Amino acid sequence: MAQYNLGELYEAGIGVPEDKAKAYALYNLAAGNNYFDSIKRLEKLKRRMTLEQIDAGQKLSRELFGKIKKPQE
Repeated sequence: MAQYNLGELYEAGIGVPEDKAKAYALYNLAAGNNYFDSIKRLEKLKRRMTLEQIDAGQKLSRELFGKIKKPQE
């Protein structure tokens, strides 16, 4: 849920610079953690993004996921 909340802040530019790519990445991570509200929010956001912003969001998603994923046990 924290990823979703932070995504909202980046999407709206509240307390941080507005950044749709960062918002996309954070919503995407939240969706991957089964926070289903983020899927709806992600779809709405994508309609207001350029292809370049979406690409940047996807790339950032992969980078962040690589940093936070748990090691295989």
